[in-house]
Amino acid sequence: MRVRTLTAADVPFMERMMLLAGFPPDRELPHGASGMPHVRRFLDAWGRSGDVGMLALDAGDSWAVAGSNRGPPACKAGALTS
Repeated sequence: MRVRTLTAADVPFMERMMLLAGFPPDRELPHGASGMPHVRRFLDAWGRSGDVGMLALDAGDSWAVAGSNRGPPACKAGALTS
């Protein structure tokens, strides 16, 4: 397994993971979901002091763990098959 820290370049991936984790998977996303405050507060200006995130890549699945001093963990895990 390869692990690396999240960077500002990973924000699009983190957004997809937060949307998968934050909304029921069996329904369409609500209008404006990616702009909702509980999503944006962790993504806007990612990389500030206190932001911590890791990305693990293993067998085609990607898992992200992101946290911040701006609130509870943003997303604990998400998966995408490449």
